[in-house]
Amino acid sequence: LLDGIALSLGFGLVAIVLGAGREFFGYGTLWGAKIAGNSFPAIRLPFWGFILLGFMAAGVSAVRILRNKPEYAHFGNVKEDEA
Repeated sequence: LLDGIALSLGFGLVAIVLGAGREFFGYGTLWGAKIAGNSFPAIRLPFWGFILLGFMAAGVSAVRILRNKPEYAHFGNVKEDEA
């Protein structure tokens, strides 16, 4: 039961952050209030939701890597003896 509740809350949080990000960058507004003068009209297209979701997943993955294993902070750099 707790797993289902946590999963639902996590999904809801991701949906809110993703929707708010698309609204802010796509229209320059946040909950109807004009915040930024510039907008990025292409981000209003549906496939940009998947692209932003991918960026969010990559960011979470990078934070987890840096938090748990700081010796791997240099992405893509492999030591000679590990190759």
